[in-house]
Amino acid sequence: MLLHIPLGLFTCLLGYIYSWLALAFTISFLAYELSQDWVVIDNSYKDIKGWLWGIGIGGLAVFVLKMEGILL
Repeated sequence: MLLHIPLGLFTCLLGYIYSWLALAFTISFLAYELSQDWVVIDNSYKDIKGWLWGIGIGGLAVFVLKMEGILL
């Protein structure tokens, strides 16, 4: 799970730069994880959970930085 938190942070970075990149990365990541779970059955929900934690942390960081006026 912890290995996928940086991917969630990366998704937030992509969303800040170009929202369509974040959407493309999200769709690709979820398709990969779900197809891997379908074939290998490796409980991909743990990977997705770590990724969502990363998105939550990244989203909170962007929110705070915008409230402080650091990000536009």
